[in-house]
Amino acid sequence: MTADPVRLCDRTPVDGFASPRVVGTPADRAEVAEALADLGVDAVEIGRPGLRPDDAELAERLRELRGPVLVASSSADRAELVCCGDGVRRLASSRLNVCIALRDQSDSRQLERLIRVALGYTWDVQLTLLDATLAPRASVVEALAAAAGAGARTLALVDRGWALPRDVDTLVREVRAALDGRQVRVAVRCSNRLGLALANALAALAAGAQQVETCVNGIGPALGVTPIEELVAVAALPGHDWKLARPIATADLRRVSQLVAARTGLPVPPNKPIVGSNALVDGASATRDTDAWRGLGWTANGAEDGPTTRPPRATDHPAEGEARSRPAFERRLAELGVILAPPARDAAFARYAQLASFSDRVSDADLRAILSRVAHAD
Repeated sequence: MTADPVRLCDRTPVDGFASPRVVGTPADRAEVAEALADLGVDAVEIGRPGLRPDDAELAERLRELRGPVLVASSSADRAELVCCGDGVRRLASSRLNVCIALRDQSDSRQLERLIRVALGYTWDVQLTLLDATLAPRASVVEALAAAAGAGARTLALVDRGWALPRDVDTLVREVRAALDGRQVRVAVRCSNRLGLALANALAALAAGAQQVETCVNGIGPALGVTPIEELVAVAALPGHDWKLARPIATADLRRVSQLVAARTGLPVPPNKPIVGSNALVDGASATRDTDAWRGLGWTANGAEDGPTTRPPRATDHPAEGEARSRPAFERRLAELGVILAPPARDAAFARYAQLASFSDRVSDADLRAILSRVAHAD
């Protein structure tokens, strides 16, 4: 069990825009990072500014951002690490993350030197083992002990998606036992390759991990990582001995989810837990579930969600009254620059009307998903 509060490091501005077929500008990524800051996350990943120009521009856009720690990553290449360190010095609050794969880097003395180089730029240094659940356990423990001894404050274990919850539980317990007495934070990043990202993250927390790396809507490279909205929802439930270090503005989760969908072009599936359009829909069959969630401070999608830090985005528009009509639907398509032949337009409107019948807001991401399904049906 973890006695310390659990921190959330969200990777959406990096991993979310590294999803297949996603192209996002630094401005899009900065907007998402600002929304995550409003949400209340502890840290936000901003990529590799020492290597990638787009990541360097993102870091510059977020230079004055207050609230979360901005995590800049580097490989084990010393030149990249130095360049990345020069960049993080200009940030209001920063962490330098050295990422290695043990199959490529196993020399503990060289690892210690890299950590000391990073400490020359910021006191907050992290080591991430990119193959922690695949590498020999003795090598993992040795590398983490070396990094902690050199001054790293956070040690992150990456599950590439092939581990089971029991494997993650055992790994975290062994790591914490080996680091007993050291003032370090153990973090996990869990891939959803087998659909176990949330389960593995929860197993890590039960074993004593103190940070989880997440993405909004669970997106990311390959099949994504632990969804922040689902982890926050679990944190609101009784029955576990961990709590979040900072309160998350749960009323804003769906708004941030829709923002990410709009900026990445990846629509939120209707059956997505917590933020999908079917999640906690008011109705006779869902009344008891909805009441239970409200008892934990949550409300059904489409209900009054309480105060938010920002008004609804322009990409959300009401799905009621005149806005549900055929002319309003066609005007919205025209605004999006979409031209459909009559059969496809009829099919798209039928799907739109069906969605609007149980959701009070339909986003542009929802419309794009509808158009995609119509196109594939043809």
